[in-house]
Amino acid sequence: KAMKLEYIKNLKLTGTALAISTDENTIAILDSAYVLYKLNKKDFKMLSNKKITTKHKKHHHFHKGYSSHGPLQLVTLGGTNSIVLLNITQGIQKLGVPEWHEAPIETSIIASNDKFFVTGTQDGKVYIYDTVAAKLIDSLPQKPDYISNLSLNEENSLLVSSCFNFSTMVYNIETSEIVCEFITEDVIQEALIMDSNTIFMVSRNGNALLYDIGKNEIVYNEHYFDEWPSAIALSLDKQAAIVGVRDGSLHFVDIRNNRLLGRVKTRNVGISLVYYVDNRFLVAYADGIIQIADADHKKEIFKEVMEKNDFTVASSLLDENILLRVDPVMELFNTAWREDVLDAVTGLVQDNEIQQASSMAEPFLFDLLKKEEFDTLVAGVGHLKTFNEHVEKKEYRDAYYLAATYPEICAFGSYIALEALWEKTFAAVKKLMEANPALNRKKCDALLAPFFGVVEKKDKAMNILVHSTAFFQ
Repeated sequence: KAMKLEYIKNLKLTGTALAISTDENTIAILDSAYVLYKLNKKDFKMLSNKKITTKHKKHHHFHKGYSSHGPLQLVTLGGTNSIVLLNITQGIQKLGVPEWHEAPIETSIIASNDKFFVTGTQDGKVYIYDTVAAKLIDSLPQKPDYISNLSLNEENSLLVSSCFNFSTMVYNIETSEIVCEFITEDVIQEALIMDSNTIFMVSRNGNALLYDIGKNEIVYNEHYFDEWPSAIALSLDKQAAIVGVRDGSLHFVDIRNNRLLGRVKTRNVGISLVYYVDNRFLVAYADGIIQIADADHKKEIFKEVMEKNDFTVASSLLDENILLRVDPVMELFNTAWREDVLDAVTGLVQDNEIQQASSMAEPFLFDLLKKEEFDTLVAGVGHLKTFNEHVEKKEYRDAYYLAATYPEICAFGSYIALEALWEKTFAAVKKLMEANPALNRKKCDALLAPFFGVVEKKDKAMNILVHSTAFFQ
């Protein structure tokens, strides 16, 4: 299904938006050309824009050295090792220029309590400064490469620091102790610390990961992004990460179990920033455009149809505005499944009314967890039970015949898994035959043998086995 955002306004900046913050009435945005913009928070009308410096090199589109929170702004000065702490409550007041930096600042973050900020440099150093006069109060052990990301938890007690050597450190700011360190497959680009024990991360190779501090291990690791993830925001229901990618796509990932909730392609490429301003969602791009979406689009209609138990219409509204999937209002939908629909579906399955059960469950099955629940429920009854038994015995010819006779089987996870197995097997055979057809033929025969009874699979398999030389020319 095509999922959408409801755009209501566009802004155009001189450079790329790299940091954003809000107070009661205004929005402050810093761009890569050192322009500080102030906008009215209600209607996003421009109140002022002022260039902070004209002497320094412009930053690249995905520079992470800037950061902001409330009136505090951290601005890295291109071509130097310097960063400036500003307060913009009244005009632009310079609070201090932190010392100690011997290399350019790669990334920074301001604590949500406005008491301190952290910088990470290209020579692997991480410094913690107060926000009164930018005085050094702590530092972390030096790493051998650039610091790629800095993140703080909600209480500002834990700091996650990632490095381009694929290492990540969790540091307790209150006790000045290293909590743990671990290695990932690639560089961590962004992270959210969900509680004292769980970290959600996205890496340069397009993976989303969940790290369990207590277990000291990565508990989930899934590939979701085709290009580098470049921005992240916590959803309004605080249960999902909204990840912006350089190809212009937004991915919505459940941070409790690393499950993909949805994906939408925006109207542009090069996402530099994603940010909520109350019930508006901002997406900034490398070309200076900021698109503003209405996070509440269709919300009141959604509530009304949920009161009427019209789950089909409710499901379609979640496609019309994907932000509703990560809004607290989504709990209405989840509660209906748990407390009403699942019991009714279970009763129909027990009566072997699979088609009726499928129809009732259908509006909820875009959610992979609910689909897994439903598939598990029906796996032991009727034609699907027979199909699963055939698959378990590797009787694929009979399994595919049954699926062709009863097409509803194709919607279930076990059929999807069988198709995935075929694709994986065919890809492995193709690779083996490309490497050495004569040496690997017997191994490929064995891999493909369970599928030989399925006509369309056999034809494709024989094509690669018999005509392997021509196939790879």
